[in-house]
Amino acid sequence: MHHFKRHDYEYALILSGDQLYSMDFNDMLNKHIENNAAISIATLPVKEKDATAFGILKTDKENVITSFIEKPR
Repeated sequence: MHHFKRHDYEYALILSGDQLYSMDFNDMLNKHIENNAAISIATLPVKEKDATAFGILKTDKENVITSFIEKPR
């Protein structure tokens, strides 16, 4: 957090260092602003059998995160 506190910025984009990304982050930021969101998370759906290697994120009808389970058994 000390790196974030040393800079003045309006938004911060935090990415995993070992992933390749092919999305428009500007589109994500615009949707974040339009929805007056506190935080936005980009995810992709996976098949149930593959979920154990990732995590399960559940949302409600408004796309608000209601639960997150890290690498379920």
